[in-house]
Amino acid sequence: MLDLKLTDYDRKIYETELKGFLPKEFIESETEKYHMGRWAEPKEIADAIVYLASDKATYITGQVIVLDGGHC
Repeated sequence: MLDLKLTDYDRKIYETELKGFLPKEFIESETEKYHMGRWAEPKEIADAIVYLASDKATYITGQVIVLDGGHC
């Protein structure tokens, strides 16, 4: 039997040092689109991926987990 688990994640913009190269107007307009009022931290994205790869998520398969802070 083939043991295959396909799961994907969908994320929007998140905090990195590259944010410093973006125009201030872009940062402000994009941030307003998030219900959380901020961009995701890389650790928040990584924590979700680690969870999906862990034994705690063994019954989750074929899903797209949206990590977008309520982006609209």
